Amino acid sequence: MLGNASQKAPFDVRAASADPRSSKPRTLVTRLSETFRYALDIVRFRDPHRVALLAIREICRPLVYWYCWDIVENDLRLPFRVPYGTRRFTVRTHGGTHRIESTVAILLPLGQLSSEEITARCKRGDVVGVAYAENEPVGYSWMTFDTRFEMTFGTRWCLRPNEAVLYGSYVVPQWRGNGVHSWLDLEMNNYARQRGITRTLGSISILNSGSLSLARKQGKPVIMTLLLIRLRGLGWTYRRAFGAPLTSHFE
Repeated sequence: MLGNASQKAPFDVRAASADPRSSKPRTLVTRLSETFRYALDIVRFRDPHRVALLAIREICRPLVYWYCWDIVENDLRLPFRVPYGTRRFTVRTHGGTHRIESTVAILLPLGQLSSEEITARCKRGDVVGVAYAENEPVGYSWMTFDTRFEMTFGTRWCLRPNEAVLYGSYVVPQWRGNGVHSWLDLEMNNYARQRGITRTLGSISILNSGSLSLARKQGKPVIMTLLLIRLRGLGWTYRRAFGAPLTSHFE
């Protein structure tokens, strides 16, 4: 699930070459190797049309940038679906305002978030579910209860007291295709239901074939499609919702 303003674009060479665990500059060979791995993952999990759209978006990045998300919901009053895949993963919840240092220590080696970003999310009260294969962390997904959680470009969610947003999901590349996302989704929704939440929401990029397929398998209805277009030079954002009024879920 994709979400807030600090979230990286699906393919960003600058992000691929950054290492939040070290202030030392990366060598050219290392940067090229990391970029190549990211590119392989993009092609592997997307059909050719989505790869082409993603490439066009990145080429236009200096002038204009856009996101298009399907907004999906999970009705927690309904029975949960069994995760797909043949392997079982253990999901443990971390985060909140307690033991922030231990949450940072778990997530930082995965290389996607800086310690500052992890700390900021925890201080906001967000919770992260971490999937483990034996004792190895192989993926995670975040959940926020912030009623004005920012998606990106100044667009904020409007959450009711019984709602939460799932966002920032990530699976280590070598573990993708094993159902890790489905286990994270199950356990995070179960965590929310135990705390009185009756509906969780999430955003899935239309360029993310894998997550769209997972949402269909889990029977998650699309309640809205959201388009955001940012003209960088002017700092102006065009917002358009399809299927429901924009103000029904965003401000």
